[in-house]
Amino acid sequence: MVVALILLSIVNLMHYSTELLTLDRGSTNSGDILSSQHVLGRRTSLPSKTFDSIVNETNQVFMTMPCKAAGTTMKSFTQKCMNKTTSAHIFKRSRDSFITDNDEVPSIFQGWLQSDTNFVDVVKGSTRETLILYLHREELSRVSSAIQQVLTRQICIGQKPNAIDLRTKYEIVVERHENRCIIQEENLVRLINGKEKEIGLGSNKLMTCNYFDAIAQNTPSNLVFVNYKQADKLQQILAKHHCPHLLKDLPMAKNVAANKMIEPFIRLKTNSSREVTFKEWFDNKKNVILWALDLKSNMDCQSKIMDMEDHLFSCPDEAVTLFRGVYQCVSLS
Repeated sequence: MVVALILLSIVNLMHYSTELLTLDRGSTNSGDILSSQHVLGRRTSLPSKTFDSIVNETNQVFMTMPCKAAGTTMKSFTQKCMNKTTSAHIFKRSRDSFITDNDEVPSIFQGWLQSDTNFVDVVKGSTRETLILYLHREELSRVSSAIQQVLTRQICIGQKPNAIDLRTKYEIVVERHENRCIIQEENLVRLINGKEKEIGLGSNKLMTCNYFDAIAQNTPSNLVFVNYKQADKLQQILAKHHCPHLLKDLPMAKNVAANKMIEPFIRLKTNSSREVTFKEWFDNKKNVILWALDLKSNMDCQSKIMDMEDHLFSCPDEAVTLFRGVYQCVSLS
Protein backbone atom coordinates (compact mmCIF):
# COMPACT_ATOMS: atom_id res chain seq x y z
CA MET A 1 0.00 0.00 0.00
CA VAL A 2 2.79 2.40 0.88
CA VAL A 3 4.61 1.55 -2.34
CA ALA A 4 1.47 2.23 -4.34
CA LEU A 5 1.04 5.66 -2.73
CA ILE A 6 4.66 6.54 -3.46
CA LEU A 7 4.30 5.54 -7.11
CA LEU A 8 1.08 7.57 -7.40
CA SER A 9 2.80 10.64 -5.94
CA ILE A 10 5.67 10.30 -8.44
CA VAL A 11 3.20 10.08 -11.36
CA ASN A 12 1.32 13.18 -10.18
CA LEU A 13 4.57 15.10 -9.74
CA MET A 14 5.68 14.21 -13.27
CA HIS A 15 2.27 15.28 -14.66
CA TYR A 16 2.45 18.59 -12.78
CA SER A 17 6.00 19.23 -14.07
CA THR A 18 4.82 18.55 -17.63
CA GLU A 19 2.00 21.10 -17.25
CA LEU A 20 4.44 23.72 -15.99
CA LEU A 21 6.74 23.10 -18.95
CA THR A 22 3.82 23.38 -21.35
CA LEU A 23 2.71 26.69 -19.83
CA ASP A 24 6.25 28.02 -19.93
CA ARG A 25 6.54 27.23 -23.64
CA GLY A 26 3.10 28.61 -24.40
CA SER A 27 -0.22 26.87 -23.86
CA THR A 28 -1.91 25.28 -26.84
CA ASN A 29 -5.14 24.14 -25.21
CA SER A 30 -8.42 24.86 -26.98
CA GLY A 31 -9.55 27.45 -24.41
CA ASP A 32 -6.46 29.60 -24.98
CA ILE A 33 -6.83 29.31 -28.77
CA LEU A 34 -10.49 30.31 -28.59
CA SER A 35 -9.81 33.31 -26.37
CA SER A 36 -6.98 34.51 -28.64
CA GLN A 37 -9.43 34.84 -31.51
CA HIS A 38 -11.03 37.79 -29.75
CA VAL A 39 -7.84 39.75 -29.00
CA LEU A 40 -6.99 41.93 -31.98
CA GLY A 41 -3.48 43.01 -32.78
CA ARG A 42 -1.29 40.74 -30.64
CA ARG A 43 2.36 41.16 -31.51
CA THR A 44 4.03 38.23 -33.18
CA SER A 45 7.39 37.05 -34.46
CA LEU A 46 5.86 34.89 -37.18
CA PRO A 47 7.68 35.00 -40.53
CA SER A 48 6.25 37.16 -43.31
CA LYS A 49 3.64 35.73 -45.63
CA THR A 50 3.60 36.64 -49.32
CA PHE A 51 0.68 38.36 -50.98
CA ASP A 52 1.37 36.26 -54.06
CA SER A 53 0.73 33.03 -52.13
CA ILE A 54 -2.45 34.43 -50.56
CA VAL A 55 -3.85 35.45 -53.97
CA ASN A 56 -2.86 32.06 -55.37
CA GLU A 57 -4.82 30.27 -52.63
CA THR A 58 -8.00 32.33 -53.09
CA ASN A 59 -10.37 32.79 -56.01
CA GLN A 60 -12.53 35.79 -55.04
CA VAL A 61 -11.24 39.26 -54.13
CA PHE A 62 -13.20 41.98 -52.35
CA MET A 63 -11.11 45.15 -52.57
CA THR A 64 -12.34 47.88 -50.22
CA MET A 65 -11.12 51.31 -49.18
CA PRO A 66 -12.25 54.68 -47.77
CA CYS A 67 -12.50 57.68 -50.07
CA LYS A 68 -9.14 59.10 -51.19
CA ALA A 69 -7.15 55.87 -50.84
CA ALA A 70 -6.31 54.94 -54.46
CA GLY A 71 -9.91 53.96 -55.10
CA THR A 72 -10.16 55.59 -58.54
CA THR A 73 -6.94 53.93 -59.65
CA MET A 74 -8.05 50.50 -58.42
CA LYS A 75 -11.50 50.97 -59.96
CA SER A 76 -9.87 51.53 -63.36
CA PHE A 77 -7.64 48.50 -62.81
CA THR A 78 -10.58 46.29 -61.80
CA GLN A 79 -12.67 47.29 -64.80
CA LYS A 80 -9.86 46.50 -67.23
CA CYS A 81 -8.84 43.34 -65.41
CA MET A 82 -12.40 42.02 -65.46
CA ASN A 83 -13.17 43.43 -68.93
CA LYS A 84 -16.05 45.45 -67.53
CA THR A 85 -17.07 48.90 -68.76
CA THR A 86 -19.70 49.43 -66.07
CA SER A 87 -19.00 50.69 -62.58
CA ALA A 88 -17.02 48.35 -60.38
CA HIS A 89 -18.50 49.90 -57.23
CA ILE A 90 -19.99 46.96 -55.31
CA PHE A 91 -21.68 48.93 -52.54
CA LYS A 92 -24.09 50.85 -54.75
CA ARG A 93 -25.83 47.81 -56.24
CA SER A 94 -28.20 45.21 -54.85
CA ARG A 95 -26.24 42.12 -53.90
CA ASP A 96 -28.42 39.67 -55.77
CA SER A 97 -27.52 41.48 -59.01
CA PHE A 98 -24.05 39.94 -58.80
CA ILE A 99 -25.75 36.55 -59.15
CA THR A 100 -28.35 37.39 -61.78
CA ASP A 101 -26.45 39.93 -63.91
CA ASN A 102 -23.44 37.75 -64.66
CA ASP A 103 -23.11 34.40 -66.39
CA GLU A 104 -19.73 34.22 -64.70
CA VAL A 105 -19.18 36.22 -61.51
CA PRO A 106 -16.11 38.52 -61.72
CA SER A 107 -13.25 37.32 -59.54
CA ILE A 108 -12.43 40.86 -58.34
CA PHE A 109 -14.91 43.30 -56.82
CA GLN A 110 -13.94 46.85 -55.81
CA GLY A 111 -15.78 49.51 -53.88
CA TRP A 112 -15.51 52.56 -51.64
CA LEU A 113 -16.95 51.77 -48.23
CA GLN A 114 -19.95 53.93 -47.37
CA SER A 115 -20.30 52.67 -43.79
CA ASP A 116 -18.87 50.05 -41.45
CA THR A 117 -21.85 47.84 -42.33
CA ASN A 118 -20.48 47.36 -45.86
CA PHE A 119 -17.30 45.85 -44.49
CA VAL A 120 -19.08 43.78 -41.83
CA ASP A 121 -21.32 42.21 -44.48
CA VAL A 122 -18.31 41.27 -46.61
CA VAL A 123 -16.57 39.69 -43.61
CA LYS A 124 -19.65 37.71 -42.60
CA GLY A 125 -20.24 36.53 -46.16
CA SER A 126 -16.66 35.50 -46.91
CA THR A 127 -15.47 31.93 -47.38
CA ARG A 128 -12.09 30.26 -46.95
CA GLU A 129 -11.38 31.14 -50.59
CA THR A 130 -12.25 34.83 -50.22
CA LEU A 131 -9.53 37.49 -50.06
CA ILE A 132 -10.61 40.72 -48.36
CA LEU A 133 -8.37 43.71 -49.08
CA TYR A 134 -8.54 47.01 -47.22
CA LEU A 135 -6.46 49.86 -48.69
CA HIS A 136 -5.67 52.12 -45.76
CA ARG A 137 -4.69 55.77 -45.57
CA GLU A 138 -3.78 57.60 -42.37
CA GLU A 139 -6.73 59.83 -41.51
CA LEU A 140 -5.02 63.23 -41.41
CA SER A 141 -3.55 62.68 -44.87
CA ARG A 142 -6.87 61.34 -46.16
CA VAL A 143 -8.83 64.32 -44.79
CA SER A 144 -6.46 66.79 -46.45
CA SER A 145 -6.90 65.12 -49.83
CA ALA A 146 -10.67 64.87 -49.36
CA ILE A 147 -11.06 68.56 -48.53
CA GLN A 148 -8.89 69.51 -51.51
CA GLN A 149 -11.10 67.45 -53.82
CA VAL A 150 -14.38 68.83 -52.49
CA LEU A 151 -13.03 72.38 -52.78
CA THR A 152 -11.79 71.87 -56.31
CA ARG A 153 -14.63 69.86 -57.81
CA GLN A 154 -17.69 70.97 -55.85
CA ILE A 155 -16.87 74.55 -54.89
CA CYS A 156 -14.31 76.03 -57.29
CA ILE A 157 -15.22 74.32 -60.55
CA GLY A 158 -18.86 73.86 -59.67
CA GLN A 159 -19.56 70.40 -61.02
CA LYS A 160 -23.26 69.64 -61.09
CA PRO A 161 -25.59 68.51 -59.64
CA ASN A 162 -24.27 68.96 -56.10
CA ALA A 163 -21.98 71.98 -56.40
CA ILE A 164 -24.65 74.67 -56.23
CA ASP A 165 -26.23 72.95 -53.24
CA LEU A 166 -22.97 73.03 -51.26
CA ARG A 167 -22.27 76.65 -52.10
CA THR A 168 -25.76 77.63 -51.00
CA LYS A 169 -25.81 75.39 -47.94
CA TYR A 170 -22.59 76.86 -46.55
CA GLU A 171 -23.05 80.38 -47.96
CA ILE A 172 -19.81 80.20 -49.89
CA VAL A 173 -18.95 83.01 -52.27
CA VAL A 174 -16.26 81.98 -54.75
CA GLU A 175 -13.86 84.45 -56.35
CA ARG A 176 -12.14 83.30 -59.53
CA HIS A 177 -8.96 84.86 -60.89
CA GLU A 178 -7.60 82.78 -63.77
CA ASN A 179 -6.47 79.53 -62.10
CA ARG A 180 -7.02 80.82 -58.57
CA CYS A 181 -10.17 80.05 -56.60
CA ILE A 182 -10.52 82.11 -53.42
CA ILE A 183 -12.88 81.38 -50.52
CA GLN A 184 -13.20 82.82 -47.05
CA GLU A 185 -11.60 80.86 -44.20
CA GLU A 186 -14.79 80.82 -42.10
CA ASN A 187 -16.72 79.38 -45.08
CA LEU A 188 -14.13 76.63 -45.45
CA VAL A 189 -14.40 75.78 -41.76
CA ARG A 190 -18.19 75.42 -42.04
CA LEU A 191 -17.78 73.14 -45.06
CA ILE A 192 -15.26 70.90 -43.31
CA ASN A 193 -17.31 70.78 -40.14
CA GLY A 194 -20.26 69.57 -42.20
CA LYS A 195 -18.25 66.47 -43.23
CA GLU A 196 -19.59 66.69 -46.76
CA LYS A 197 -18.86 64.13 -49.47
CA GLU A 198 -15.44 62.48 -49.20
CA ILE A 199 -14.56 64.51 -46.09
CA GLY A 200 -16.81 62.45 -43.84
CA LEU A 201 -16.08 59.00 -45.24
CA GLY A 202 -12.95 58.15 -43.30
CA SER A 203 -11.81 55.84 -40.52
CA ASN A 204 -14.05 57.58 -37.96
CA LYS A 205 -17.12 56.27 -39.82
CA LEU A 206 -15.71 53.05 -41.28
CA MET A 207 -13.19 51.52 -38.86
CA THR A 208 -15.52 51.38 -35.87
CA CYS A 209 -15.72 48.93 -32.98
CA ASN A 210 -18.38 47.17 -35.03
CA TYR A 211 -15.79 46.81 -37.82
CA PHE A 212 -13.17 45.25 -35.52
CA ASP A 213 -15.73 43.12 -33.67
CA ALA A 214 -16.80 41.58 -36.99
CA ILE A 215 -13.18 40.59 -37.66
CA ALA A 216 -12.70 39.09 -34.19
CA GLN A 217 -15.97 37.19 -34.21
CA ASN A 218 -15.76 35.85 -37.77
CA THR A 219 -11.97 35.43 -38.17
CA PRO A 220 -11.87 35.78 -41.97
CA SER A 221 -9.31 33.39 -43.45
CA ASN A 222 -7.67 35.96 -45.71
CA LEU A 223 -7.80 39.60 -44.62
CA VAL A 224 -5.02 41.96 -45.72
CA PHE A 225 -4.53 45.64 -44.85
CA VAL A 226 -2.32 47.54 -47.33
CA ASN A 227 -1.07 51.11 -47.43
CA TYR A 228 -2.80 52.78 -50.38
CA LYS A 229 0.63 53.87 -51.65
CA GLN A 230 1.33 50.22 -52.52
CA ALA A 231 -1.41 50.16 -55.19
CA ASP A 232 1.11 49.57 -58.00
CA LYS A 233 2.43 46.39 -56.36
CA LEU A 234 -1.10 45.16 -55.68
CA GLN A 235 -1.97 45.56 -59.34
CA GLN A 236 1.02 43.49 -60.43
CA ILE A 237 0.19 40.52 -58.20
CA LEU A 238 -3.57 40.61 -58.77
CA ALA A 239 -3.05 40.80 -62.53
CA LYS A 240 -0.65 37.86 -62.46
CA HIS A 241 -3.41 35.62 -61.10
CA HIS A 242 -6.59 37.22 -62.48
CA CYS A 243 -5.73 38.98 -65.75
CA PRO A 244 -2.16 38.25 -66.96
CA HIS A 245 -2.95 39.92 -70.29
CA LEU A 246 -2.87 43.26 -68.45
CA LEU A 247 0.63 42.93 -67.01
CA LYS A 248 2.29 44.73 -69.90
CA ASP A 249 0.13 47.82 -69.26
CA LEU A 250 0.86 48.11 -65.55
CA PRO A 251 1.01 49.99 -63.34
CA MET A 252 -1.94 52.20 -64.16
CA ALA A 253 -2.64 55.30 -62.13
CA LYS A 254 -5.54 57.68 -62.17
CA ASN A 255 -5.74 60.77 -60.01
CA VAL A 256 -8.80 62.91 -60.63
CA ALA A 257 -7.42 65.92 -58.78
CA ALA A 258 -4.12 65.85 -60.64
CA ASN A 259 -5.77 67.02 -63.86
CA LYS A 260 -7.38 70.11 -62.38
CA MET A 261 -5.87 73.37 -63.49
CA ILE A 262 -7.28 75.41 -60.63
CA GLU A 263 -5.88 75.86 -57.15
CA PRO A 264 -7.93 76.76 -54.05
CA PHE A 265 -6.74 79.73 -51.98
CA ILE A 266 -7.97 80.61 -48.53
CA ARG A 267 -8.52 84.23 -47.43
CA LEU A 268 -7.61 84.37 -43.75
CA LYS A 269 -10.15 85.62 -41.20
CA THR A 270 -7.49 87.40 -39.15
CA ASN A 271 -6.02 89.18 -42.18
CA SER A 272 -8.41 89.66 -45.10
CA SER A 273 -5.60 91.01 -47.28
CA ARG A 274 -3.71 87.70 -47.09
CA GLU A 275 -4.48 84.58 -49.12
CA VAL A 276 -2.68 81.26 -48.80
CA THR A 277 -2.93 78.02 -50.73
CA PHE A 278 -5.09 75.32 -49.21
CA LYS A 279 -2.00 73.16 -48.73
CA GLU A 280 -0.26 75.92 -46.75
CA TRP A 281 -3.42 76.53 -44.74
CA PHE A 282 -3.86 72.84 -43.88
CA ASP A 283 -0.22 72.29 -43.00
CA ASN A 284 -0.45 75.18 -40.55
CA LYS A 285 -3.65 73.88 -38.91
CA LYS A 286 -3.20 70.08 -39.19
CA ASN A 287 -2.23 69.40 -35.57
CA VAL A 288 -5.54 70.73 -34.26
CA ILE A 289 -7.93 70.39 -37.18
CA LEU A 290 -9.24 66.90 -36.35
CA TRP A 291 -9.99 68.03 -32.79
CA ALA A 292 -11.15 71.61 -33.45
CA LEU A 293 -13.55 70.62 -36.22
CA ASP A 294 -14.75 67.47 -34.47
CA LEU A 295 -13.74 65.19 -37.34
CA LYS A 296 -13.27 62.23 -35.00
CA SER A 297 -16.40 62.68 -32.92
CA ASN A 298 -17.86 59.32 -33.93
CA MET A 299 -14.61 57.36 -33.61
CA ASP A 300 -15.03 54.63 -31.01
CA CYS A 301 -12.08 52.26 -31.55
CA GLN A 302 -9.14 54.55 -32.26
CA SER A 303 -6.73 52.41 -30.22
CA LYS A 304 -7.33 49.46 -32.54
CA ILE A 305 -6.81 51.63 -35.62
CA MET A 306 -3.52 52.93 -34.22
CA ASP A 307 -2.42 49.41 -33.31
CA MET A 308 -3.12 48.25 -36.86
CA GLU A 309 -1.22 51.26 -38.25
CA ASP A 310 1.76 50.58 -35.98
CA HIS A 311 2.04 47.10 -37.46
CA LEU A 312 1.22 48.20 -41.02
CA PHE A 313 3.77 51.01 -41.25
CA SER A 314 6.50 48.95 -39.58
CA CYS A 315 6.31 46.19 -42.20
CA PRO A 316 8.76 46.46 -45.14
CA ASP A 317 5.98 46.50 -47.77
CA GLU A 318 3.40 48.23 -45.56
CA ALA A 319 1.00 45.30 -45.71
CA VAL A 320 -0.29 43.04 -42.93
CA THR A 321 -2.67 40.14 -42.58
CA LEU A 322 -4.76 39.61 -39.48
CA PHE A 323 -5.83 36.13 -38.50
CA ARG A 324 -7.02 34.95 -35.10
CA GLY A 325 -5.97 38.24 -33.53
CA VAL A 326 -2.39 38.17 -34.80
CA TYR A 327 -0.90 40.76 -37.19
CA GLN A 328 1.67 39.38 -39.59
CA CYS A 329 3.69 41.22 -42.24
CA VAL A 330 2.85 40.43 -45.85
CA SER A 331 5.47 40.66 -48.59
CA LEU A 332 4.41 42.36 -51.83
CA SER A 333 7.75 41.64 -53.55
